[in-house]
Amino acid sequence: GHEASLIGLGYLGSAQADIFSGEEVLYSAALDNTVRSWDPLSMQCSDVLRESTNTEMSAFAVFKKHRSILTGNDDGSLRMWGIESGQ
Repeated sequence: GHEASLIGLGYLGSAQADIFSGEEVLYSAALDNTVRSWDPLSMQCSDVLRESTNTEMSAFAVFKKHRSILTGNDDGSLRMWGIESGQ
């Protein structure tokens, strides 16, 4: 799991998906400058996105329509992550 306190949780799933479909993902962001994706049934981490800057991640949002995650850092910068690409 994370190595620092959580700053946010997010969820992404299709309108028709149920928790057993395999199409649902939970996301968490933490002060360790990572966003992690989780399988909601097994609660196993499936991917880790790492912020490479020396600033602290301080905000987090999941945008279903754009299939992306937005993070904000304490230096005022924003970063848009593509969910499929991780970049």
